[in-house]
Amino acid sequence: MQSLGIADARGIANYYGLSYAEGTVYRLYYAPTLDHHYTMDANEYQVLGARGWIQEGVAWHSDDKEHGRPVYRLYYPPTLDHHYTMDENEYRVLGGRGWTQEGIAWYSSPEDEGQPVYHLYYESTYDHHYTKDAWEYQVLGGRGWTQEGIAWYSKE
Repeated sequence: MQSLGIADARGIANYYGLSYAEGTVYRLYYAPTLDHHYTMDANEYQVLGARGWIQEGVAWHSDDKEHGRPVYRLYYPPTLDHHYTMDENEYRVLGGRGWTQEGIAWYSSPEDEGQPVYHLYYESTYDHHYTKDAWEYQVLGGRGWTQEGIAWYSKE
């Protein structure tokens, strides 16, 4: 994943009418695959929106590189699924099992300074879902999603 510079991302966000703020992680939803996708790249957010993904707005905010810990992004072509993890070993192991390693997606805040972002998994579709909304986490847990706890912490 190639990330844009701050000036590039702001320019794209302004051009498309997005509200850009440094560290913004956007959330999209694609109904045909029941998949959510998360990105800090305003261009990726816009392009996927033009290709049928529902733009759901800001998911959370990333910490900065100097203060936060990296969250890695992987892609699995057979299921068209993305996965995000702070675990470097998991990132390496999945990379050796057919997942495409896409690098650092964003940065987690320290636990004592951030808000939790929860991770859920739906086995029948191999889908991973992330949310900082505790209510969404509870509702999906009651609908067959496996609640996997806190994945990382959002800056806001």
